[in-house]
Amino acid sequence: MSISSLREGASLQRLTLVLLGFLALIALGGCIFDPDQADEGGRVEPAEFKIPLVDDGNAGRDQVIKNLENAYIELEFPEYEKLIHDDYVFLIDPAELGAVGSLEFGAAEDLESTRSMFNREWGEETLVDDDGNPIGEPVPVPPVDTIDLTLTPESASSWKLEQDGRFVGAWRRIYRVTMTVEYKEGARIDQIRGLQTFYVVASTQTRVVDDEEVELEVWQLLGWEDQGIDSVPN
Repeated sequence: MSISSLREGASLQRLTLVLLGFLALIALGGCIFDPDQADEGGRVEPAEFKIPLVDDGNAGRDQVIKNLENAYIELEFPEYEKLIHDDYVFLIDPAELGAVGSLEFGAAEDLESTRSMFNREWGEETLVDDDGNPIGEPVPVPPVDTIDLTLTPESASSWKLEQDGRFVGAWRRIYRVTMTVEYKEGARIDQIRGLQTFYVVASTQTRVVDDEEVELEVWQLLGWEDQGIDSVPN
């Protein structure tokens, strides 16, 4: 996933946080599908959430991002939850501290708010000035109707092992986000583009394979860092 008013010239990174469901600010009212996924009977086939196996190396790490993308499009909280490591953290652009009140939030906050978002509730957002400072009382945010999300690796980016710093031992890659968000009853349409950095790490999970529970080494999201979002209201 910015909680700004989306007026022209405003700082807009906070829309990322709205779309993540930060503090349960919004909730989604539906989901969108690729028409090419429909079968001959007109039914829509759900996206496949493959297990992001550590043994698959880069392909497994790529699968984490694909599953994240599909979870947002299809509002699949159980699949989203599988992606989040116990020590997960979302890092917020420091320029947004005045409006958000924090530079990061962890797994518990993320999962609670994303669950609320996927449960299709109304929410609210904080208006800010050009410097990112709050203005007045929060205003209502209508439920989101659809989200079209694409996460594409930056051309110069590849999975790299972190040798030091906060995410030492995790694998890092930069992705470009392209997102169109349509709100209920045509309230507004937001078009979001920007860069996000993801960190994945190996973890052990109980998964169901061939109707049996097994312990598998899988990749999970350890970190999500906002590199800056541009949003254009329509």
